[in-house]
Amino acid sequence: MRCASCSTENSSDRRFCAQCGCALPIPCRQCGFLNQPNVKFCGGCGAAVATAASEPDLLSPRISGGRSVLGERRQVTVLFADLSGFTRLSSVLDPEETHALLNSYFCNLVNIGTF
Repeated sequence: MRCASCSTENSSDRRFCAQCGCALPIPCRQCGFLNQPNVKFCGGCGAAVATAASEPDLLSPRISGGRSVLGERRQVTVLFADLSGFTRLSSVLDPEETHALLNSYFCNLVNIGTF
């Protein structure tokens, strides 16, 4: 990608010119049209233009620690469990007793098996 300010050729993954630091055009992900920096919608197709402040593209490869990393979305299940009366009980027990009680609880929970 060529910088409009100093005509330096830059790699396509850069957002700013390597030579002068000016903002580079932003290619549209839909049609490839080169948009001016700080625009919200593509001048070629009208699609939303990704900017540094927008949500990152999790499916595009990134370089991390010398290797390519590909993000992905996954469905997860989160279990939240509240022990009824735990705050009151832990305030009257010694820390060691509280720790032993929690260990016993977790051991029993693990022995129940999978849900």
